[in-house]
Amino acid sequence: MAGLTVKTKSDQVREILLADLRSGKYDVGSRMASDNVLSRDLGISKNTVREAVSSLVNEGYCERIQGKGTFVVSISPKPAATDLKVIRLVCRDTYSHGGADPFINDILCGVHNALSNQNATVCLDLFAGDSPYELLRSDQFRDQAKHGVILAGFTVKADEIAPLLQDQVPVVSVGKANDVDLLPYVDMDHTTAVRNAVGHLLDIGHRNIAYLDQQLHAPSYQERFNGYVLAHQEAGVPINDDLIFAAEEPGMTGVRGMREIQERGGAFSALLAYGNDMLIGAIRHLQRQGLGIPEDVSVVAYSSYTQLISECFGFDLTRIEDDMQRLATAAVELFDDLAAGRSPAASRTILQPRFIVGNTVAPCSL
Repeated sequence: MAGLTVKTKSDQVREILLADLRSGKYDVGSRMASDNVLSRDLGISKNTVREAVSSLVNEGYCERIQGKGTFVVSISPKPAATDLKVIRLVCRDTYSHGGADPFINDILCGVHNALSNQNATVCLDLFAGDSPYELLRSDQFRDQAKHGVILAGFTVKADEIAPLLQDQVPVVSVGKANDVDLLPYVDMDHTTAVRNAVGHLLDIGHRNIAYLDQQLHAPSYQERFNGYVLAHQEAGVPINDDLIFAAEEPGMTGVRGMREIQERGGAFSALLAYGNDMLIGAIRHLQRQGLGIPEDVSVVAYSSYTQLISECFGFDLTRIEDDMQRLATAAVELFDDLAAGRSPAASRTILQPRFIVGNTVAPCSL
């Protein structure tokens, strides 16, 4: 006996709206009635209407434009879909501050490379401010094609990604979430990296090591700071809190960090700076004070983008380097593992940064 097909309310509303499109009620390019109006006129909940409209968007009949409404783009079904896989990369919009962002460029390049042997593409979604909350909850984002989402360069919180998890979209983070069991992630071993670099400075006689960092991604900041603490503990050297500066807002530079440390009366023979803003500002501040590198102050950079900085200042920086393209490739590999049915709670990849000794560090002569 043939099985019965029971249509959901959403399917029924979709057929009503599709009949309106085909009857000429809406011309191509015209705006459809809002979800609220359709809900009222059809006597159906707004969520049901929204699901029906989303189906028409996914089928190519309509397009949602945030803040403007839903517009008719076709009265014919779009060609049969291919098996093209769409991965959406979500990052903070730093382009609005001017210039390119090497972090986003490298992550995007790494994702593209990892997808090169698959029938897949990557789409970049940028959000303003500190949180992707509004972007991820917007109708426009939720209606866009996506077989998976990669979040990169910010601290992920449960309420931000709740819509994705509710829609059962596979999500991977480049960088740990606040709750490490919230979603699968790839990250660098920040603790070991800083521990090794500070340990090297301690081994060659430095006992007062200034530390400049940023707290924009809280989990990785805590790991880097733990590495700084561990290196001192293992060497039996007490930590001077006056030598530590951690920016709590974007845009704060090493100039401010250096000034605060010096205002506290902190004397140091070496410096470890995380991020380009901290590093460049710190070097310029030291040079303005007539201090030589490494004659007066040894400098270690924790940055993936030191080539241009080295060329600008004429240094071969002693540095910790994350390989962002390798990190992005690992994120796609992790996504593929999830798609194969592996447990997200066990899906974590930790990569080791490189420590490279250049000409900005010298033994302490004090």
